[in-house]
Amino acid sequence: MVQLHRVMVKSDNGQARETKTVEMDVKVADLAFHDEGKKGWNIEAGDFMLQLGNSPGHISQKPKIAVK
Repeated sequence: MVQLHRVMVKSDNGQARETKTVEMDVKVADLAFHDEGKKGWNIEAGDFMLQLGNSPGHISQKPKIAVK
């Protein structure tokens, strides 16, 4: 479970209305990548950082998760 803070909720006209805290489930399978060497999907153990923001140039949060 990743908890995100200060998520902006916009109205239909694109104006900011409020901020909320939201939670998001990240399943281990969601972190899989296709491994050409193994000819299939692979999941590596380790610590990972998710980068969250409204664009690639504006990363506002970097929660960390661990895969064991």
